[in-house]
Parts: sequence; structure tokens; C-alpha cells
Amino acid sequence: MNHNLHSYSEVQVARAVTEDRKVQGDGRSTKPHAHLLSLPRQGRSREKLDRLLAAGAQLFGEQGFEGTRIGDVAELGGCSVGVFYQRFSHKDAFFAAVRSRWIAQALERVEERLDAIPVSTSAPQLLTLFVHEVVSLFRDHLGLIRAFLIYEADHPESSVPMLELARAIGDRLVGRVLEHEFAAGHSEPALAIRFGLEVLRATLVYLALRDTEGPLGLGDERLAPELVRMLAAYLGVGRGGMAQSTLGDER
Repeated sequence: MNHNLHSYSEVQVARAVTEDRKVQGDGRSTKPHAHLLSLPRQGRSREKLDRLLAAGAQLFGEQGFEGTRIGDVAELGGCSVGVFYQRFSHKDAFFAAVRSRWIAQALERVEERLDAIPVSTSAPQLLTLFVHEVVSLFRDHLGLIRAFLIYEADHPESSVPMLELARAIGDRLVGRVLEHEFAAGHSEPALAIRFGLEVLRATLVYLALRDTEGPLGLGDERLAPELVRMLAAYLGVGRGGMAQSTLGDER
């Protein structure tokens, strides 16, 4: 798993440092957005922090939130448990920081892919490239995304960051696709595009949580082309250059 050591957003990681934390009887915070007790200013300290966050991302992705032990995180991150607790008050706070770091990286990845697509790219090709990139993002980080989603199911108030990521990607795409007159026949094209993206997100979230259910799983190479076909039909995107269906072609 590639963690891009210095690409996470310090603003996102430290955004809730000043939030008051209400502690439940079991010692967990009811405000998972409260991340770091302090954000290091020196370069070496930041590198150590990032190694710790990268270790957390790896272990949460492999073992989930409940299955991950702080001692294992500290060992993989190259620090003592005592040093860990100097930075993070509890496991939930650390998990929230790992999630904020990943969200920043995911948004950066999608933006870089969109920026690399030539302006002359046709609407069908743009839609195809975008859908394949989002599907790849889920596949590449399936374990970690699943850990985020399961945690959010148990802590509904913690779902805001992932929703913010979806909105940010939507904002980035809407401006680009409107140049191609996506959903031109719709009275509110931007609304149609956002709704189509929400359907895409909901489908991938469902598959991430229940990957063995349904006609197509995240690992099925036919999934992305079929999602493209679904969105293209809804948005009124022409077929030229669009990924062809891999289902039902033999009649």
C-alpha cells in the first residue's frame, strides 16, 4: 500500500485539536474528529508522526478498527506506546487522524488524475476515465475504506469527513464535465451530475461492505464498464468512445 508520506493535509489532521472531547464510560471519545493532542512543528517529528499514521492505515486496513492494537501500531510505526499516547489521547482519536490523512491523499489522487486528462477529451471518455479511477480507489484501499464505513455505522456523527470527500470530488468533477454539456437535457445539469455521483458512491459503498453479494463485486472487471453505462444513460452522454458493456453481448 502506497502512503505518500508527505501528502496528507496538516489542516485536516489538526482541524479539531481544540475540540472538547466528551468521554464515554469506556473511555472513548464521542467526538472522533478530535485528532492530535499536538501537531509537531519540526520536520523529524512530522516524519515520525507520518510513519505512525501510515502504520495505522496499514493495520486498520488489514484488521479493522476493533482488531487493531495500539501496541502493534506503535511497533510498526517505530515508537513506544508511551510516545503514541503523547500524541493521541485514545484509539478513536488516532483512527480519525488516519482517516483525515487518507481523505486528503484520496482527494489529491483524484484531482491529479482529472488534471492529467486533456481538455480535448470527449465526454464519454472523461466519464469512463473518472469512473474507472474511483473504482480503482476503492479496490486499492478496500480494507481501509471498509474499516472507515464500519466505524461510521457505529458512530454516525463521524461520517462527516467521508461525506466531505464525496462532495469535494463532486465539486471537482462538476466543473469539468459541465464543459462537455453533460446532462444538457436536464433542467439542472449540476444536480443531475451530483445525483449520478451519489448513486456511484452508494453502489461502491454497498459493494465495499458486502463484496460477495450482488451480480458484480468490486473485484469484477466488468463492474466499472457497467457503472459507466448506467451513468452515461442517466446523464445522456453519447456512446462514442465509451467503454462497451461486458454483459449481455451474446444474444
